[in-house]
Amino acid sequence: MNDQLTRNEEDYLKAIDKLADDKGQVGTNALAKHLKLAAPSVTAMVQKLDGKGLVNYVKYGGISLTEIGQHKAIQLLRNHRLWEVFLSEHLGFAWDKVHDIAEQLEHVRSSELIARLGRFLGDPTIDPHGDPIPSHDLTIQPTGGTTFFAAKSGDSFTLVAAADNQDLLAKLNAAKVSLGSELVKVGKDKQGRQVMQVHGQSIAFSEVEAKQLHVSLSH
Repeated sequence: MNDQLTRNEEDYLKAIDKLADDKGQVGTNALAKHLKLAAPSVTAMVQKLDGKGLVNYVKYGGISLTEIGQHKAIQLLRNHRLWEVFLSEHLGFAWDKVHDIAEQLEHVRSSELIARLGRFLGDPTIDPHGDPIPSHDLTIQPTGGTTFFAAKSGDSFTLVAAADNQDLLAKLNAAKVSLGSELVKVGKDKQGRQVMQVHGQSIAFSEVEAKQLHVSLSH
């Protein structure tokens, strides 16, 4: 297999890894929707990746990453999250601004550069959003705690992670909420939204948003 993949091919591997279910599979239509592309175009690319030994594709069935494809996807994830830390801690970018820039930088092919970047940053374990950064050997420690959606009303929590969703992050910014903020889950409002009490104010989140926030129980 040729190790030199195009950026587009690498983006496909990342998307498949992100969308894979418990069986490690994703359907063509779901992948096409995520990438905002026509299903026939996605099928053509998946077939190409299958030919390169990066995915397993069964017509009318699921798409899954091979061991080589999985390795590449996790390496890209490590690159991306290390760059996000660099952009946030050393260039002063806000957490809702780092993703798009890191999307460009993650495709840098120099493994030595990424190794030095990791050492320079002190081998961080989480990115600015609280998501785990794969280690040198590409193992990933799952995010701790639970989602705000699943958290029990009336309890106090600490925000430990927020999805890389620009609208959600901007909403948290406006309320001066960041990782480590202490909050209380109040319950639901009349619209069925999940309500958080933080810094003396109430913020309502949709079900989707509430599932994109991870919290740990405060002691």
